[in-house]
Amino acid sequence: MKKLYKSIFSVALLLCGLTVSLTACSHDGGETPEKPNTEDPSSGGTNPNKPNPDTPQQKGDSILAQLVPTPAAKSGQDLEGFLVGDKIYYDLKITDAKGPESSTYTLDLEGAGRVENHRQIGKDFALFVAKVKADGSAKDWNEVKSFPYTLPSKGDYRLMYESKTDGTFDHKYQLKRQSKGKSDSKITNLPIVFYVLDVDIAYAVEKLVLDDRVGYLMGIKVKCGSLPTDKLLETFDPNFPKGRSYTFKLVYKGEDYTDSFQPNVYQRFYHSGYVLYDKRKGEPDLDYSSRDIEDLIITIKTAADAAPLKFRYKKLRVRRDDNWRRK
Repeated sequence: MKKLYKSIFSVALLLCGLTVSLTACSHDGGETPEKPNTEDPSSGGTNPNKPNPDTPQQKGDSILAQLVPTPAAKSGQDLEGFLVGDKIYYDLKITDAKGPESSTYTLDLEGAGRVENHRQIGKDFALFVAKVKADGSAKDWNEVKSFPYTLPSKGDYRLMYESKTDGTFDHKYQLKRQSKGKSDSKITNLPIVFYVLDVDIAYAVEKLVLDDRVGYLMGIKVKCGSLPTDKLLETFDPNFPKGRSYTFKLVYKGEDYTDSFQPNVYQRFYHSGYVLYDKRKGEPDLDYSSRDIEDLIITIKTAADAAPLKFRYKKLRVRRDDNWRRK
């Protein structure tokens, strides 16, 4: 299991960005679909959603489909970490050798509209679908405003999320074939999990009262949702496993800054020291060219023996907030 997730993180951290993908198997419509794996990905537990290419499609299965992260080369997305407002892409491939060419397909989100796991379309996320062209591109996007959503045929599609909030997005899609207006297949389950982080980096201008000196202070705050289902970053508890830790390492103006942090709490990492400023030039402020964080790596360890989860972000903008230390 550890090898599996180390491999996944080396390719795509979703997350704010870990993603669970699979070649889906089908279930009878009357069955209760298997619950998606919501176990922390670094816990060392088994992953029931791992694709098994050695398992042939069963005789009773109706649809063979895959829902996997779109390669970065095709989507342009940075797979190492997702922030609020980012676009997140998945490729949906419907093979369905048994289905007539005239068949349509319904894509449904289990528990759509529920607050848990951020399944409120329009509030937690917006979703768009496009057919993938022969050259691998997808341009003609159609917004999914409700579920179930009808796909006109088998083939290759691309899903585009627009994240509107931070947290753990644990979504299980259900795919079914429609022929002559009626469902004629079993349910194919397509679960995905990814993390969206909210990273806020602020600076304050601190003017001394007695003379014309000024200093600049910076702090960072990281959170990943506030629902009971958002387990990635939780406030420390005495019952947490030994060795649980949250740390950051960032590069600002060519210098490295590393420290631990508490979720949703500002952690100071920089103080410029006090320097004289010229009142004739107006109120002091940080130079515009000094408002970028060059690189940020957030490392999460859920236990001493757990593989660390790492999220990486580049070129983050620092905003001014003279009151961030009091928040």
